Amino acid sequence: MAGVIALVFNHYFVYFRLIGHVFFTIIGLYYVSLSYVLLKNKLWNKQASIIHIQKQNTLIKNWSLFFFIICLLLILRVLVTIIIDFYLDENSYGRPYLFVSLIITWALYIKLLVTPEILYGYNFFIEKVEEQRTLEFVLKEIWVFEKNLAIHNRQDLELNKKIRDKITLYIRDIETASLTNHLLREETVNLGEFAHQLEIPKSHLVYIFKYHSKFSFIEFRKTVRILDAVNLIEMNYLNLNTLDCLAKKVGFTSYNTFFTSFKEVAGVTPRIFCQEFTKKIAIQTTLS
Repeated sequence: MAGVIALVFNHYFVYFRLIGHVFFTIIGLYYVSLSYVLLKNKLWNKQASIIHIQKQNTLIKNWSLFFFIICLLLILRVLVTIIIDFYLDENSYGRPYLFVSLIITWALYIKLLVTPEILYGYNFFIEKVEEQRTLEFVLKEIWVFEKNLAIHNRQDLELNKKIRDKITLYIRDIETASLTNHLLREETVNLGEFAHQLEIPKSHLVYIFKYHSKFSFIEFRKTVRILDAVNLIEMNYLNLNTLDCLAKKVGFTSYNTFFTSFKEVAGVTPRIFCQEFTKKIAIQTTLS
């Protein structure tokens, strides 16, 4: 009697196990198909007219596709395990094939390590890169790095879409040309000529000084020239030259203009600055 009961129990156990396997298979396939439809309709075909947003959409699409494939592989692994157990009449609970899940999980982990921007978003990393770039600027106090600007001019709005990702690069070129290559030492250099020397469109340079600088180009040129003069004074340029020569060296047409600009930017006259610098050097020499 006990043997008969055992046979009946085993028969129904196999039957219910088969139903359970079929049910799980249907649920798994339904989940995968539903996920595919939702991702395709709601995410993968999403488009944006702004380049920066489209980059973000492309990143999300690639990542969601990657996760979808990972999920699909894990489900297929379980389904294969169920089929093999059924045909072999075993209940391994998937233990012999755990290495497959381990490999897939490690692939996901390595992918996250290599490209972790999915955890924070593409924009986060762009902002961090931009923030690091701004630390390198000499005149960072006069630049405006904010990207969410109130722009009402239609032409400027179109220009903003084109160059918003190039702003820090343009500013770096402007500082290099001004402070390192000394292109603003030319007396007659104007904004158009400066743009030509930088090899960037004049409209781009106009936009930068309009929205991303606290100074106009004229004010910027004057400030850079005074900073250039201060640097030359600290390099003992006046040991062999006069203040008038210094004024012409940095790009001023006359000493009077140089005098007025120097006092406006530095807060003191050129002669007082030279006297204070000489005293400072004398004190440092005495202490050393």
